[in-house]
Amino acid sequence: MAVEIVLPQWGMEMQDGTVVGWLKQEGGPIREGEPLVEIETEKIETELESIASGIVAHILVPEGATVPIRTVLAIVAEPGEEVPRPAAAPAAAKAAAASPAAAVNSVSVQVVPAARRLAKQHGLELAQVQGTGPNGRILLADVESAIQSASTPPPKP
Repeated sequence: MAVEIVLPQWGMEMQDGTVVGWLKQEGGPIREGEPLVEIETEKIETELESIASGIVAHILVPEGATVPIRTVLAIVAEPGEEVPRPAAAPAAAKAAAASPAAAVNSVSVQVVPAARRLAKQHGLELAQVQGTGPNGRILLADVESAIQSASTPPPKP
């Protein structure tokens, strides 16, 4: 029987979460308790574990999309089970992907939450920041350095 993996509410003030990256691919096997997707909220970045074993039948929310709590992120099915794809991705994910704020969240590299917030506060495009963390991850120091460089006037000739 197919199981919907939904974005849980991890805190009283949590309203939504951003899909940072999928750790499994559609059609791939997954076991209950295995990390499925990385989610970022205002306060944390964490991995959401699968609540079922089977095959990842459908991934419904793309990386970089911000969706409200209780949104179905993926569907896990039994091997060989045919599960129809839901009609459309959530409207909130489409709206988030089209909004200017989503441009900050749509960078394909990993970004620590504090660095993402600081970049957003200063209107800095994360695509212009060179990450120095593991696997090119953008750290807080990287964003601070980019802000410093942008605010420092070029030397006079």
